[in-house]
Amino acid sequence: MSVIKRDGRKETFSYPKLFLSVWKACEQLEQGPENAEALTQTIIGQLLQLTVELPLTTELISDVSSRALQRFNTGAFVRYVSLQTNVSSKRDLKQVIKYHSGRSSG
Repeated sequence: MSVIKRDGRKETFSYPKLFLSVWKACEQLEQGPENAEALTQTIIGQLLQLTVELPLTTELISDVSSRALQRFNTGAFVRYVSLQTNVSSKRDLKQVIKYHSGRSSG
């Protein structure tokens, strides 16, 4: 399965890369690795359903991951979006969370 990067390049989908980003978001929670594994499987299942009609892009992966983490745990969601973007202040973080919350509610 190929992923279309933001610059248009194609790259082979990496389960370890997705798992690591989810694990980093969950690492401060009890049972972080187990939660990360289950969430990663959920995200992959949702991506497989969506890619029947849509191309697999890094943006789609990020959106689906954000949605899954937002439903799972607010702290993990905040950590995920802060790690996925360049956040340098509390104001930036609030804007990023607001942006992702709006995109994830659909």
